[in-house]
Amino acid sequence: MAKTVYMSTEGVEVFREESAPVFEVKDNNALVGRLTVSVGGVRWAPTGIKGEPYYLSWDAFDDLMKKQARK
Repeated sequence: MAKTVYMSTEGVEVFREESAPVFEVKDNNALVGRLTVSVGGVRWAPTGIKGEPYYLSWDAFDDLMKKQARK
């Protein structure tokens, strides 16, 4: 899938989502989506999505990763 990942460096310590780092994920220079990593969890906004990005709390993200690792 993605061959290039960029991250904004506007915030160092994350207190709120507005200062959270944002990773731009690209495939052949085409934006695939943006991943925001904040205090409450992670948000994935694929290109072309309408509405709110997909959200996982850190507990839900941890559970998902553990389940995926077992496969």
